[in-house]
Amino acid sequence: MRLAVCNDWFDKKSAVYFNKDGILKMLDVLRKRDGWEIKFFKKHDRTFEWEHDYVDLSFSPDPVKQLLEWNPDAILGFSDFSRPYLKEIEGKKPIALCYTGGRFTNHKDVPDIVFVESKSYVDWMKPMGINVVQAFGTNTELFKPMPNPKVFDAFFPATGASWKRQWLFAEAMKDKGLIAGWWQPHEPECLEVCYKNNTAVLHHQMPESINYLYSMAHTVLVTSQDNGGSQRTVLEAMACNVPVIAMADSTMTTEYLRECGQGEIVEPNVPDIRKAVERLKDTKVTTRDWILENYSEYIYADKVRDGILSIM
Repeated sequence: MRLAVCNDWFDKKSAVYFNKDGILKMLDVLRKRDGWEIKFFKKHDRTFEWEHDYVDLSFSPDPVKQLLEWNPDAILGFSDFSRPYLKEIEGKKPIALCYTGGRFTNHKDVPDIVFVESKSYVDWMKPMGINVVQAFGTNTELFKPMPNPKVFDAFFPATGASWKRQWLFAEAMKDKGLIAGWWQPHEPECLEVCYKNNTAVLHHQMPESINYLYSMAHTVLVTSQDNGGSQRTVLEAMACNVPVIAMADSTMTTEYLRECGQGEIVEPNVPDIRKAVERLKDTKVTTRDWILENYSEYIYADKVRDGILSIM
């Protein structure tokens, strides 16, 4: 099987070169275990190749043209339904989509199958007649318990954005919390509120460093609202056996805690968050076992493999 992965938005962040999250590790499993030939095509202002540990990356101003010239057996998009490349590839190859989030419906009829992270997306897409499968997982090879001392009461890795609600984390944790992420110039308040509350701050970190930082926290406090994502963060922390606290107004992050039965779901306010952190500070969880049974990179790869083969 020759599979082309496509992502048609352009940014100059370096994350894609070094990222090792669940989707990339899932592609690595398909490549090594199942023998698939995979190349990830991404938009950039110049053309070059990058040998990622998990999948070959190909950058160009026109990734669609480049991937079609590569002549794959199938295409796996990595985006929402709004991206223009979906119309460009429509009908040319069997098309699957790893859905990144949002509620756009522009090109919803283009993919032959859609893989989503959360059950709420399944419930949203099925009435529209979309062939949707919940398929998601984390990199359990990388994200695992580490014997670090506990330095922070709570940790939250997230891009500086209003829907991640760094303000809520900072006001709840003050100088007992740590935040790491991409700090965006158009939303400076996300960083400024951390400084105001004496909350420790790091810029975006390598995934290996994030793994160590998880283990240095008593809890992982995910303050994202429902459109704020952070499902990957929840699974990573659970794979590290660090207790997770998620907000009651986020169906996406709380889904896994409800299924697993460990962690805390609280209302998004400072008093409730502080109480939850205190309750969980000395709590031992066994969430990694649950992740290995339900959301490992291997289970993720099985679902994506079977789904793509079903549309061939």
